[in-house]
Amino acid sequence: MVKKPDTAPSLSQEDKKKVIKYIDERIDRKIGIVCSVCQNKKWTIADDLVIPPVYKENRAQLLGGAGYPQVMLLCGKCGHTIFINAVRAGLVPGVPEETEEPPATKKSAKAEEKPGGGSNG
Repeated sequence: MVKKPDTAPSLSQEDKKKVIKYIDERIDRKIGIVCSVCQNKKWTIADDLVIPPVYKENRAQLLGGAGYPQVMLLCGKCGHTIFINAVRAGLVPGVPEETEEPPATKKSAKAEEKPGGGSNG
């Protein structure tokens, strides 16, 4: 077994229940999650969230910046690891996505412009 750092886990039992609920809502419970390496069906939820490094076009590794927090599911037989997005699973608040201005708003702004580009005055 891999020795873990001597720190308190970042996932509580309540968090792990949320992960189980999230997974149960998305899989066929008769089949379960089958390990793609050894076909085992028993998994362990790791105690901590992880954030894989982010790489950009120039292949630079961004450390300490924004990332995608993940829950690790570890195969109980071979250790193969799969990741569940912690934001989607409801464990970590996400950053709201910027939405594009609706087309109707864009039209109304153009309708307010005066012909010829001038203003009253």
